Amino acid sequence: MVEVVAALIWDGDKFLICRRPESKTRGLLWEFAGGKVESGETKRAALVRECREELDITVSVENVFTEVVHKYPDIDIHLTLFNCKIQEGTPKLIEHCEIRWISAAETELYEFCPADKVILQKLKEAEAAYETEERFSISHVPAVLYGSGNNRAVYLFVHGKCGCKEEAKAFARNVCRKGYDVLGIDLAEHGERKQESGMFDPFHIVPELLTVMEYIKQRWAHVSLRANSIGAMFCMMAFANERIEKCLFVSPLLDMEKLIMGMMQAENVSEERLEREKLIPTHFGETLSWEYLLYVRANKTKRWSIPTEILYGTLDNMTDMTTVEEFCNTFGAKLSVMQDGEHWFHTPEQLEFLKKWELGG
Repeated sequence: MVEVVAALIWDGDKFLICRRPESKTRGLLWEFAGGKVESGETKRAALVRECREELDITVSVENVFTEVVHKYPDIDIHLTLFNCKIQEGTPKLIEHCEIRWISAAETELYEFCPADKVILQKLKEAEAAYETEERFSISHVPAVLYGSGNNRAVYLFVHGKCGCKEEAKAFARNVCRKGYDVLGIDLAEHGERKQESGMFDPFHIVPELLTVMEYIKQRWAHVSLRANSIGAMFCMMAFANERIEKCLFVSPLLDMEKLIMGMMQAENVSEERLEREKLIPTHFGETLSWEYLLYVRANKTKRWSIPTEILYGTLDNMTDMTTVEEFCNTFGAKLSVMQDGEHWFHTPEQLEFLKKWELGG
């Protein structure tokens, strides 16, 4: 059995296919870029090498989309197909006679190598997988799962204030096609938990997130994270020591102490007064809490080694650009900025920008 790797290279909602030259075995059939794993080589390293040799591009290798065993007349192969994206370069015709970007719906227009036919079926199924949902609870936390539920990789989707678990469906539409499941949950006081009060704080939410993560680790081998606003802050408090493969943060709150101090200044509230009174309502609907301030000071993000990408709008009124840039510089996060984007991405233009960012993540 020969170990073979192949690249499912994405550009938005399309992926790259390559046509074998007529002179080769299985000539003029279409395939995914890749080749044999050499002795002493990891599968991921082999795929990076093959893409460089065949297409003159550098790819980042992500999760496994699927694996296939196939018997050809001349060779038996175990093929592992990885999701990939181009980091550097533009695909060139070096070892193939044609290359094209297509969607899953267009695969029937091309004649593929026999080993790829199982992959093509899974691509079609994955395209519509976000429509499949399963509702259940993790401990007392309401959850919804989008996708087949049989994938090896999952994204945990954590909403922000005024959000709910069903927001995960729009994200699932973009990533289920890559072989991910997406798990959305209702944080305290949100969604099916709106009747709760006094629980939308890290004292309650961080332990709940840890419970959810334990459930996830029992069901999926690979975990990634997608979080909004204060949901990202809660996740950083909960998951700094977890083995998470990738994080996508939209408008994250990265310095809650700075935000609280700004609210205190706006209300002309001193630390001494807050310490004395413990809880102080504000004219803009938030309640200043001495306990909350002490907690965020004691739990500031000091370690965050998870590969992270951040989407930020220049009109974000919760976190300033300096704070975002400092976080990215400190922890090596990749920053994407939408000019005139707001903290809540909600206009048609903002939602389209968000979609393209998620598809590229």
